[in-house]
Amino acid sequence: MEFSHDFIPQEYRAPVIFFDDSQSPEPINAVLALGVFDGVHLGHQHLLRAAILDAHNRGVKAVAVTFVPDPDELVSANPAQKLMDTTDRLRALSHTGVDAVYVVSFTPELAAFNHVSFFDKVIGSRLNPLSIHLGRDARLGRAGTTNLDALKRWGATRGIAVVGHQLVEDSGAIISSTRIRRALQEGHLEEAERLLGRNYVVRGSVVRGRGEGTAMGFPTANIARAAHIQLPKDGVYAGYALTEQQGIWPAAINVGVPPMFADNPDSASLEATLLGFSGDLYNQQLSICFMERIRASYKFSSIDELIHAVQADMTAIRDSYGEAPIN
Repeated sequence: MEFSHDFIPQEYRAPVIFFDDSQSPEPINAVLALGVFDGVHLGHQHLLRAAILDAHNRGVKAVAVTFVPDPDELVSANPAQKLMDTTDRLRALSHTGVDAVYVVSFTPELAAFNHVSFFDKVIGSRLNPLSIHLGRDARLGRAGTTNLDALKRWGATRGIAVVGHQLVEDSGAIISSTRIRRALQEGHLEEAERLLGRNYVVRGSVVRGRGEGTAMGFPTANIARAAHIQLPKDGVYAGYALTEQQGIWPAAINVGVPPMFADNPDSASLEATLLGFSGDLYNQQLSICFMERIRASYKFSSIDELIHAVQADMTAIRDSYGEAPIN
């Protein structure tokens, strides 16, 4: 996928409103798009566009309703890795064309609600839904016991249209956050980015490492990202690094602990060498934009062999991406 400046953090385009805010204005008429929206991928975008069109036809606001944290983090014994942190997810939703993003704080108390209590006590405190759009596989209520048919029956008693959308497919398979995570885990970066509709980005802060890269002549930025954010499969990638103050630089990116240093528990699992860059990045926030996978992670027989391989990686990435900052 071609590079896009979309990975640069943007201001919120639509307001983000928390349901538990102390202010309680009169509920507004709205069309809702309801979901977690991890990744805000092409399937999510299809659902959101349908809700926006419905709202336009009804002359009311289009509102995306999502949850923080992801309910999976609270109710699952083994929650899935995430494609986006909360800030990026809310920001991306605000750029989809909706008029507002409403955030439900997901708590153990809320998890015990049935769908009637959820819509009456939470949604109804701020919004008067004329219609609700969600995926056909959506489930709500305590332990996910309420399916689409039950929601439609409930909606019919309230004069609310409940619209279940057929899940969008790509290459004969459904587009889902799970599929995108699997593609990343298996090293299929191009597939993941096609389903997302944009480059895959991981953000984190630069921390001090053990200095193996510097000792070999390749200064690297060791990036501490949130543990719940999905990384692509271990290997070497080409991409870009967005710094806080020094612009965007082509980068050679390593994911995973290099096998030669696997006995070092402090070795970084995400590190980047910014090509052509010189300066101090410690404690800065760095956004890593993955462009392509160069090779798998290998265990070399010697440090010299590793250095030779890294030099070859750098040359290949430099030839394709240069070594100067981009605008």
